[in-house]
Amino acid sequence: MSVFDTTNSPETAKELSQQFKRYRIICGMTQKNLSDKTGVALRTITRFENGEEVGLFTFISLLKGVGLTHNLKDIVPDVSGDLPQRVRKNSKSCR
Repeated sequence: MSVFDTTNSPETAKELSQQFKRYRIICGMTQKNLSDKTGVALRTITRFENGEEVGLFTFISLLKGVGLTHNLKDIVPDVSGDLPQRVRKNSKSCR
């Protein structure tokens, strides 16, 4: 079972930040390079890669910095169209 399948948000955030760090390194980018490219403070990048919380806009900026924004569309699927008039309690239509 993947850590992403758990409901433990801190554990999920830690794994996500570790995967991001590994990806950044594989891309040959230092934290300083990423900071210069994105305008995100070096200390903030260090905090994020250590599993600490950062804001959503910062997270998106970091993804842009390593070229991963194309994956954002997979986080929340596009459900264009009319919204239901009412939401049924305990609906199981989403995962």
